[in-house]
Amino acid sequence: MKNTDKTKDQLILELEACQRRVAELKATEHERKQAEEKIKRAAEEWRTTFDSITDMVSIHDSDFRIVRVNRALADVFKMRPPELIGRTCYELVHGTDKPLASCPHQKALDTGMPHTAEFFEPHLGVYLEATASPVFDGDGKVTGSVHVVRDITERKKMEEKLIVTDRLASVGELASGIAHELNNPLTSVIGFSQ
Repeated sequence: MKNTDKTKDQLILELEACQRRVAELKATEHERKQAEEKIKRAAEEWRTTFDSITDMVSIHDSDFRIVRVNRALADVFKMRPPELIGRTCYELVHGTDKPLASCPHQKALDTGMPHTAEFFEPHLGVYLEATASPVFDGDGKVTGSVHVVRDITERKKMEEKLIVTDRLASVGELASGIAHELNNPLTSVIGFSQ
């Protein structure tokens, strides 16, 4: 009888251990689900923030391939973001088969420092300011860059207008100076003739 009681006690202990383990697993499962929800919310928040930026933003790998783009960049090309993934930036933006000599992405890859370039892009018909900031892996190696591209066409037009205005002002000052220089001798001549 004692053997049977001992077995019964052992079964009770094992059952209690199993119940504790089930409770632990349920708690772990609950924590995992909460962590998954947090990750989903964070990913959605990041995507929403990324797509809310009005500048054209993209992430490129070391082979110039586009890894991610925001809505503003996709809208410029009248495409959906997934359609741009995997394409090279120089083919997409410049319509060329190789990067430009002044490519800020190449400079960021080479130096590990951010680089900015301003240029007129005939393929798109706009002036752009592109900044490429390097992305590093855990070992400190540059693996790509984040591009922030801004359409600066209006700013360039204003700068050109200012240059023309400054030139016209300089021409006006020159004409005024010449007129003054001509008036001095003429005043003397007119004075003698009277």
